[in-house]
Amino acid sequence: MGIFISIVMTIPASFVLTLISMGFTPAFAMMLITNTLIGIAISIPVAIVAVPVVRVIVSKCIIQED
Repeated sequence: MGIFISIVMTIPASFVLTLISMGFTPAFAMMLITNTLIGIAISIPVAIVAVPVVRVIVSKCIIQED
């Protein structure tokens, strides 16, 4: 689940950040693909580490009613 969310969040973030930094130029598509792949390469390992940690923290913060 964390990997899927990482990919889904990285694509629009890469689009917006690439658009802001360089605008629609002839190189936009190539830079978007490059930036998206770099973002995915970073976000997947982060998600693999962060998701279990966040689950533990959230489970400790939530009051379980049995």
